[in-house]
Amino acid sequence: MKKIIALIALVTIGLSCSTDVDTNGSFGNSKIVGFLKPIQNVTHVEDEGVVLKQFPFDLLSNGNGNGSTFNEDVTITFTVDDVLSTATAGLEYDWVNDSNQVVIPAGQTYGSLPLNINTGNFNDLQNTSLVLTMTSVDKEGFVISSQNKKLIINFVKCLSSIEGVYNVVVTREDGVVKTFYNESIEYVSANYYKTTTTGHWPLNSIATNQGFFLSDVCGTIQVASQSLAQGSYTNIVRGLSFDGHDGEVIDENSFQVTYEITFATGNMTYTSVYTRI
Repeated sequence: MKKIIALIALVTIGLSCSTDVDTNGSFGNSKIVGFLKPIQNVTHVEDEGVVLKQFPFDLLSNGNGNGSTFNEDVTITFTVDDVLSTATAGLEYDWVNDSNQVVIPAGQTYGSLPLNINTGNFNDLQNTSLVLTMTSVDKEGFVISSQNKKLIINFVKCLSSIEGVYNVVVTREDGVVKTFYNESIEYVSANYYKTTTTGHWPLNSIATNQGFFLSDVCGTIQVASQSLAQGSYTNIVRGLSFDGHDGEVIDENSFQVTYEITFATGNMTYTSVYTRI
């Protein structure tokens, strides 16, 4: 009976359990690599010299349904997106290795790309970004997730201060508007936050933890691809821009963000305006 009720609830609110990786984020039997966290902020407000940082290239699914490891090394080739990147090698960062490949070792869930971060060379007024794109994987039967093939590394000197309590007006693309009161923007880490709700669902209506993650990078709001309600559903919540500009801080008491939620019946776009109380 519990399973039947759960299924009825899913149908009622239009959530999806599809196995389409590009639509709803469920990987099924596919062997898939990608970036589990497609936006990463490297924040240093002071010159701390050269800092080594590792950026993971992830095995999202091994295709066997028994965990996310594989019994052989998996080599991923990547390129720098010169169109979207605004950071410069030798300024904000330096390559540790000359190779444009990262190896996920056998039995591991990720491999790491090391970068030397030159914290004294960050821009004082705005972030700069290094954008990487996975282009190929050496193992037969593996594919690269189209949702998670790009990694945006933001080099940030300005700290965000959007943590707080807000009233939120959420407008869906069909014109339907919902207003939520006394919602918290929760601090997770430097320039990285979690909302209280997502879309038009009131608090605790579809899950006990139904907010989404966003970044505030020098006044630009970014929403990386993520599962709805912290993984409770396979629907994807994601920003719509290619360069990570999914909203903006309007002033010290308000900000706006636009994002999309995927549905089997068709994706929907939401624009939320947060006003501090």
